[in-house]
Amino acid sequence: MRTKQIGILNYAVKSCTPRPHERSMSIAPKKKVLEKRNRRKTMTPKRNTTPPVVGLRDLRKFAGHVNQIPKKTFWRVVKGIMANIGAGDFKISVSAISALHEVTEEHMINFFERLAMYANHAKRVTIKPVDIDLARRIERTYQ
Repeated sequence: MRTKQIGILNYAVKSCTPRPHERSMSIAPKKKVLEKRNRRKTMTPKRNTTPPVVGLRDLRKFAGHVNQIPKKTFWRVVKGIMANIGAGDFKISVSAISALHEVTEEHMINFFERLAMYANHAKRVTIKPVDIDLARRIERTYQ
């Protein structure tokens, strides 16, 4: 505590910030706190966040998910294809639609993953029609 002299009397006045010798042991110096923060930053590995890598990571993340294509939209497309073929009087079961839905999603995800790899190989981020042509040409050679 500091003493403040006003006139003849001395008053004891508490300061707002404690002096170094008056600090309690629970308050750590700022230097140690900064060292801990820096240590945490160096321990975590830096993730590669270039656009092609992020795109491939997103494709892998969503690859296990179903319902990338909305069910009602897919149902409408299937019914439209059946009507164009002339199979309007045939019925299709819900399990058949769900099987078609899963297979279509899997095929589309694999196809776009390959397209992203082709674009990445060409040092691009954007998928272009050239990549689609290349993917179709490669698929034809293996069939």
